[in-house]
Amino acid sequence: MGIWAFYNAHSQTAIEHWLQDTDYKEEPFFDLNIGKAFHWLHRILTGSDEPIFDNILSNAVLGKYGYPGSDWGSDCWWFECYCGSYIDNKTVKQIAEKLKDLQLKDFPLFEECQVQEWIEDEFNELKKFYQKAAEQNLAVHAHFG
Repeated sequence: MGIWAFYNAHSQTAIEHWLQDTDYKEEPFFDLNIGKAFHWLHRILTGSDEPIFDNILSNAVLGKYGYPGSDWGSDCWWFECYCGSYIDNKTVKQIAEKLKDLQLKDFPLFEECQVQEWIEDEFNELKKFYQKAAEQNLAVHAHFG
C-alpha cells in the first residue's frame, strides 16, 4: 500500500496550542492529499530520500518541525517512523515564494521519474496549496500514513 502524504492548513494559533499539548480543536481551512507522490517530489526537488531540516524544498514536502513526543530522529528511516510535522506561517510564506516559479523539468532527477505527468500534477497542486496558505497567513500540518 505504501505511505501517503496529507497537508492541512491551520491557523498558527492551532499549531501553537498543539505544541503545548492542549486539547485545542480546529478543522483545517483546506487540505491536500498528494498520496505517494511525496516520495518522488522530495527526491526530485532535493536529490535525497532523507529529510533535510534547513532545506526549504524538503520542508515543503516533509514539513519542518516534528511535534513533541514524536519518534522523529536520525536513528530511523524517516518514512517508517514519521507521523507528522508542522510548518509555521512564516516558513509557509517562504515555501510559497520558493515554489512559485519552479518547474520540475528544471531538475535533473525529473528525467528519471517514470510517472512525470502525475508527479507534475501533484507538484502543481502542492504549489497552489502553499500559495493559498501563504495568502491567508496559515501554518501547515503535514502528516503521513
